[in-house]
Amino acid sequence: MQQINVKISKQESFYPIIFKQGGLNQIQSLFSFKEYIQICLVTDEKIAPFWLEQLCSHFDQKLHTLILPSGENQKNLQTIEFCWKYLTEKQFDRKSLLIALGGGVIGDIVGFVASTYMRGIDFIQIPTTIIAQSDSSIGGKTGFNFLNQKNHIGTFYQPKMVLIDVNTLSTLPKRELVQGFAEIIKHGLIFDQELFKFFVREDIDKITPSQLEKLLVTSCRIKKEIVEQDERETTGMRKLLNFGHTFGHAVESLSWQIGVNLLHGEAIAIGILAESFLSFKLGWLSQKELELVKKAIINANLPVDLSLFKNKIDQKNLVEKLNYLISVDKKNVGKAVNWTLLRKIGEGVFDVKINDLDIQEILDYFNF
Repeated sequence: MQQINVKISKQESFYPIIFKQGGLNQIQSLFSFKEYIQICLVTDEKIAPFWLEQLCSHFDQKLHTLILPSGENQKNLQTIEFCWKYLTEKQFDRKSLLIALGGGVIGDIVGFVASTYMRGIDFIQIPTTIIAQSDSSIGGKTGFNFLNQKNHIGTFYQPKMVLIDVNTLSTLPKRELVQGFAEIIKHGLIFDQELFKFFVREDIDKITPSQLEKLLVTSCRIKKEIVEQDERETTGMRKLLNFGHTFGHAVESLSWQIGVNLLHGEAIAIGILAESFLSFKLGWLSQKELELVKKAIINANLPVDLSLFKNKIDQKNLVEKLNYLISVDKKNVGKAVNWTLLRKIGEGVFDVKINDLDIQEILDYFNF
């Protein structure tokens, strides 16, 4: 077992990220549940058949279970209201606990519900995807999509524990599994050159559970270090984590509008390559380094082009819609788009302004 402690700013407390293969079977020894009057485990219909019964079997006290529909399109206000209503009808009070068992969507929903129900109740994260285990379950960002904008409404609210059990990844379809590598590649590009190089040289299809856990530990250490310095994205350091997300979120939102339905990690992979291209255009990355970024993404079985958008939207509409979605990105200040780019591989830089940016240049790079 390994443990990383994340310090909560302006407090003396911290919460643990616990890495334990088979940890679901030892949940009672890893966290104290006795102080809570009621506990509700929230998961989705894809995760429930595999892990819900196993996890519930380790609780002596009554455990409420709430199974939500799966998918990014469920991360909306209606789902949040459904959860509030359930907790209210079951008379959950402030001495209650929520458990998020699932990927980033479940983590974001449960975190937001916990942060707002009765002005805040405790919750823990048990992420079951690489994207959640390496990134989204850590750092306290919660929220839901609103008016076709990704994570437009949300809060900063820290969990009481994050339990990472790589065994829960074993039941994921390959597409769901590999999308999470985009966030680990991102962490390497902005902070750790050696972590990035792993994806350049290794065959992801042959990765072992122990290798994967090591990657997750490294990735979480990077996220912890950044979040502790800038928990609420006020001093700027946390903005490094936005690398790949300005273009990536725009592509992701558009994909759902036109029925392409990219997974989050797939969209972020495209965003990473697009924003690496912008770093190259600014003279910070060499052509060789840009090709290494592309190679790492390909090695992770992630997309490096916009071929799925062809025959779904014409070039003019694609440019207009991407320009709009980028212009309303929540990271912007006023009308200025704040990009996070790469000064070099292993060193991100935030709040980059690009005057007269032509999105068509990025699309040309993608041969669209």
